[in-house]
Amino acid sequence: MLFRSDELKNQLKDNLLQEKQTQENKKIEQEMLEKIIEKSEFSELPDKMIDNEIEAIIHELEQDLALRGLKFETWLGNMKKNLDEFKKDLRPQAETRIKSSLIIRSVAEKEKIKVDEKEIEEEIKRLSEKYKDNGGDIKQINSAEYKNHLIGIMVGQKVMQWLKKKIIK
Repeated sequence: MLFRSDELKNQLKDNLLQEKQTQENKKIEQEMLEKIIEKSEFSELPDKMIDNEIEAIIHELEQDLALRGLKFETWLGNMKKNLDEFKKDLRPQAETRIKSSLIIRSVAEKEKIKVDEKEIEEEIKRLSEKYKDNGGDIKQINSAEYKNHLIGIMVGQKVMQWLKKKIIK
């Protein structure tokens, strides 16, 4: 399908504006969580929990790089780091992610923020439609494990909306 020049320009403009808004929202949410973390007390996080989070970050990075046609090992070499050095560098980020997750879980429990079955079904339907041409993704989307993952994401989104309303007035 060919686009007229004006249609293409408008679509690109809309996409760029949407991406900018998404980045701005993520920045606000991150800053908000960092401030909450600063004012919160945490018991010492277990090393195993931190190590697992570091592995999750690395896994996410590997997937992102693979989508770009890059290998993690090559990227790591370009950064002039070995795996152990990189893991050490990731430790503060892993700790922040864990603390953010604990805060989100705590707020969700305290404020009774949940997602209902209908919301989950609608999101699974939306994702299934989006990835309908990829059978592997559809199978994963409909798995119980992914459903639990999706519930966590959706509750997290609701908590962030709730926090924004409370903090940003």
